[in-house]
Amino acid sequence: MHQDIKQALLFYDKIIGKRVRCYKAMLDIIANFVISSNQKNLRVIDLGCGTSTLEKMILQQRVDIKFVCVDYSKEMLDFSAKKLAGFGAQFLQLDLAKNQQFADNQKADFIISNLVFHSLAEGVKQKVFKAVFETLKKDGLFIFGDKFSSVFKPINELFVETSAKWSSELKQNWTIQEHKKYETIWKLYPEEREFLLTTEEYCKLLKNTGFQSPDCIYRMYQYGILYAKK
Repeated sequence: MHQDIKQALLFYDKIIGKRVRCYKAMLDIIANFVISSNQKNLRVIDLGCGTSTLEKMILQQRVDIKFVCVDYSKEMLDFSAKKLAGFGAQFLQLDLAKNQQFADNQKADFIISNLVFHSLAEGVKQKVFKAVFETLKKDGLFIFGDKFSSVFKPINELFVETSAKWSSELKQNWTIQEHKKYETIWKLYPEEREFLLTTEEYCKLLKNTGFQSPDCIYRMYQYGILYAKK
């Protein structure tokens, strides 16, 4: 891995929890569902693993879990592989917008994700949800964090203002080198567009796919977590 990219990924690991103020809370909630499962030798697929902070949190308490880490970026996956060395995780480079075949014939107990689906168009979301449903075991759980919109315009305006404020506060004391590292991260992915849905719209998509009683189990401004059972 090129040294500039490695340094940028280390910087990303350091600041993502400040860019998204509820980031750690989101990871804690998703991790707790997996860690607290009474099942042994769980198989868990993470769609958009990034630098695998979530995987490491879980594996530090549950070494019996087998992860399949999926991401668009080869650099992210290489970084994750080093972070999870010795845990026996699998890594798969995949663009979810183009290919929803993110697993082999083995079924998963959990499929998790964080801050990925807002970048997928609604039709693609539906295809990925269908693939998730088909890949999960009976009673398997789908838990993902994301950005959401609101049906109320003033609330959406508040969401945008709050996000911009967090970003501005984060960057105000950065050095030129730190700004360059941040820019390097986003070059690892295609230009990101946002296709935000409300939590109600997400729950409708999940229910139409076949999931049981999908629900929003956490919310802070535009960020939240949805839960659905097969």
